[in-house]
Amino acid sequence: MANETVWVFAYGSLIWNPGFEYKNVIVGYISGYSRRFYQGSDQHRGSPESLGRVATLVEDEQGFTWGLAYLIADDQKALEYLKTT
Repeated sequence: MANETVWVFAYGSLIWNPGFEYKNVIVGYISGYSRRFYQGSDQHRGSPESLGRVATLVEDEQGFTWGLAYLIADDQKALEYLKTT
């Protein structure tokens, strides 16, 4: 991905703590999706015995989700970080 422009759309916890360097950030939304706390996780919230809920997007013809779009400063570092979180 070297020399490409990569944006990451944040609709959950990345809004408050992206965890990677970025060159620019803008407020925006995507249409056709709604944010839901459907996904269970023992990594980000909760425990193996009691999964915590984390935000996920579900298709919704009438939906739209507000968030932040980050222009990534270093795509390799940022994408590696996102794979591990």
